Amino acid sequence: MGFAEKPLTMKLAQSLFAPLLALGLATSASAGVIDDNTVFTTADVNLSGSLEQVEFTTTLEAGLTLKAINRRFAAADANHNGSIQLNEFLIFRGTLEVKNKIERKFYLADVNVNGSLTFDEFVSASNGKAPLVTIRRNFLRADVDESATLSLDEFLNFRRGLTPKGPFFSIYALADINANDEVTVAEFSTWFRQGASEARIALKFDRFDTNNDGVLVRAEWNPGIKD
Repeated sequence: MGFAEKPLTMKLAQSLFAPLLALGLATSASAGVIDDNTVFTTADVNLSGSLEQVEFTTTLEAGLTLKAINRRFAAADANHNGSIQLNEFLIFRGTLEVKNKIERKFYLADVNVNGSLTFDEFVSASNGKAPLVTIRRNFLRADVDESATLSLDEFLNFRRGLTPKGPFFSIYALADINANDEVTVAEFSTWFRQGASEARIALKFDRFDTNNDGVLVRAEWNPGIKD
């Protein structure tokens, strides 16, 4: 006769995982390193790179009610995806000092917590519906030192309107991601607002693709510099 699986409640999780957390912190203490990165890593028992609520609970003081735990989890889960990433955890704990809403956007987008934003991270900090060509243009303009990443200062300057307007990029060049002077359907789709239907994109692409070769050259589609 088999045994029924016992659900992993908050109280059971604390009793199971708290000793592991304490062991990890004790080991770190002996090495002279106790910080919130260590707390996060030790609590991430399933090595997923984020904390589920059960794991997150082990980082809190003992004796909290379920209501208090839920409230703190909701406060830490800034992107509301049901788990806590390292950057969210460090913001919640105050390790990453956020001075204003713009800085908060930067740190929430900086998933790997390396102090700079890649283009993909910048996209997550941008308007969720804006065309990717617009976001790419903004990224290139904000990247004043042309490092292919944005520092906090570059991000703040851009969001505050302190970045110079130039250089100007044509929409064709922005859509031509691999810079081979041909725009595929996938690249063409970046001209549309995110979430546009594939049918609408394909229909418009076919209208421009006069020779039906599956790519657009500038002679077929050259929308200028404004999107």
